[in-house]
Amino acid sequence: MTFGILGTEETKQQKNIYILVLLLLLLVLLLLLLLATVTAAAADTSSSSSSRITATEAYHRHYPQQQTQQQQQQQQQQQHHHHQHHHHHQQQQQQQQHQQQHHHQHHHQNQHHHQHQHQHHQQQEQQQQQQQQQQQQQQKQQLTGYSSSEG
Repeated sequence: MTFGILGTEETKQQKNIYILVLLLLLLVLLLLLLLATVTAAAADTSSSSSSRITATEAYHRHYPQQQTQQQQQQQQQQQHHHHQHHHHHQQQQQQQQHQQQHHHQHHHQNQHHHQHQHQHHQQQEQQQQQQQQQQQQQQKQQLTGYSSSEG
């Protein structure tokens, strides 16, 4: 009987793992369905580009499971926009912001304003809003950190 009681802890953990795996499988299935519909639509317009999309998308979709949801959203938007260039651009901006946050807070705010205008060109407003919210939160945290250390 004691062994059965001890076993319950392990079975709970196993169940959790199974649930996570099932969720991942569901997510993959959903992505595959989305892929199928997009490639079918792309095949109607041009067969050459659709084959290219499937290769890159299949690669991107298979691996980002460990990445954040935001990155997955970015990869979904690659179908509609040429997003790979934009992705590199965002990483550069974030690196610049991290450097400038250590030196000039006001400079960072200017750049934040400029970035908003720049991203407005690429019509991805959902993603922009998410990223800007995150960056504003980061900025608030760092501003409070600086003010407390100075004061």
